[in-house]
Amino acid sequence: MYRDSLGNAFSLKTLPKARERYVSHFGAPNNKESIANHTLVFFDAPKFVDEDFQRHGQRMTVKGWRPIQGGSWAFLKNFSKRELHAVLSDQRKGKLKG
Repeated sequence: MYRDSLGNAFSLKTLPKARERYVSHFGAPNNKESIANHTLVFFDAPKFVDEDFQRHGQRMTVKGWRPIQGGSWAFLKNFSKRELHAVLSDQRKGKLKG
């Protein structure tokens, strides 16, 4: 659920249509695409904020929170682990210095 923090310019009736339009053009709201040796990260920040709102409402710490499966928190955690693993793997293969 989107919160009032988005401002009055957004109608709750039009947000589902906006989400559908976004998905039809760009794909999943939480996604990663590699183009010409660059990585584009598409991140569903409103859903991330909503999940954080839920976590806070349950008085859970970030460390103790179990992300909603398929949600923005889960994407961020999994993305971070995958990217770190890829960088470390490239360093071991001598592709990166550092």
